[in-house]
Amino acid sequence: MLVAFIGLCVWAHVQMPFFTSVPMFLENPWGIVTLIDLYLGFFLFAGFVLLFEDNKIIGWIWAVLPLFLGNAIGLAYIIFNGRKLSKALWVRSKSR
Repeated sequence: MLVAFIGLCVWAHVQMPFFTSVPMFLENPWGIVTLIDLYLGFFLFAGFVLLFEDNKIIGWIWAVLPLFLGNAIGLAYIIFNGRKLSKALWVRSKSR
């Protein structure tokens, strides 16, 4: 899924570079809503990462990267940290 998403981003960039398309987003009300929704998701992801990441420097790196590189970073974080996250969630659910 990660590779497919990165491939889709590369394809889109070849068709129309990202910064060329930004004015089109900002002229369209749904483009503005979509960008706000996207960045709201990034900030929620950042909170999730900082909650579970023991090393705060690493946590901040993972939290900030999606702002520039998109949700592929969030997907990569979940792939690389899936076991740790599932164990932490399992322990938290058992302690309630």
